[in-house]
Amino acid sequence: MMDKKELHDMSDEDYFGHLKMMFNTPGWEIFMLECADNATSVNSVESTDGVNDLYYRKGQLAVLGNILNTENTILNAESDGLVTDEDN
Repeated sequence: MMDKKELHDMSDEDYFGHLKMMFNTPGWEIFMLECADNATSVNSVESTDGVNDLYYRKGQLAVLGNILNTENTILNAESDGLVTDEDN
């Protein structure tokens, strides 16, 4: 397992390379399908029991949304970094 220092010392190329390898694994694909299924079931107000449960579900959806967008967020960050590096 990697520690924080190793992560901090890693080059951007290695960082994004490792993440892209993860995105191309069957485990990542399964995880994304499970998160999408969970988001669908959490996104139902029919089974919501009051305001507190509604806010709880809103938080769950926010977390699931962040997870489901992780790959695009990382790829965009890599792309933005490459554009910035090429401009300098």
